[in-house]
Amino acid sequence: MANKPKVTIRTENDKVAKVGIIVTFGGAEYEVKPLSIMYSSEWRKKAMPLIIYFINLSKMGTDDPAVMERAISELFTTKIDEIIESFFEYARELDREAISEVATDDEIFDAFMAIFEAYVAPFGQIPGTMTKAISQ
Repeated sequence: MANKPKVTIRTENDKVAKVGIIVTFGGAEYEVKPLSIMYSSEWRKKAMPLIIYFINLSKMGTDDPAVMERAISELFTTKIDEIIESFFEYARELDREAISEVATDDEIFDAFMAIFEAYVAPFGQIPGTMTKAISQ
């Protein structure tokens, strides 16, 4: 993905103060604050299948055209839309309509991964091998 957002390791003070991460859409920066537990548990349950899908997709390694066709079709017909929905479910305070006018699929994917890296993965980081698999 182009221009992958930089994720800063959040300190304990950042966590207590609910300091957000910055994502960029159409050249404008937006802050995404951490969700409260009232919403985060449900979001994680919906988001994890997407993360697992992309890990599996990156490891597919098949020459079977039918398998590749199904995977690509699923990616472009449902998974990107699921990522967009998941991003806005997490970043509920952002103006979805305004962002949708300027954001690209790449930017939404990168923002989704930045949320996962900052708020979900253990200690705010995805282990190196997992990050590599997802970003390929």
